[in-house]
Amino acid sequence: MSLKSKLDKAVNEKDVENIYRSELDKIEESCITSPYGVDGLLETKNIRSLLEFKYDEHLKNKLSQCNVLIQCLYYLKKFENAGDKLPSTIFVGDINECFAI
Repeated sequence: MSLKSKLDKAVNEKDVENIYRSELDKIEESCITSPYGVDGLLETKNIRSLLEFKYDEHLKNKLSQCNVLIQCLYYLKKFENAGDKLPSTIFVGDINECFAI
């Protein structure tokens, strides 16, 4: 079943999170944890990415993107305050779109 087919069946944000995490977990030698209440922290040999998932956030809209990124900044500050290594990228996804920075 394709990622899009799976996302079409999601009924809430937790479903979206579980679907993306399941797909990202297929990356060789990856580990996904959830420190500091984040939706996920994907770690591989070369990647350390903060994961944030929404249900239907209209992520093509700049205001929606900014709202999610502000939430991500809050989480990044939690990493910094704890003295942890900061994620180098942010991945945001919902049932229709996703983007990474």
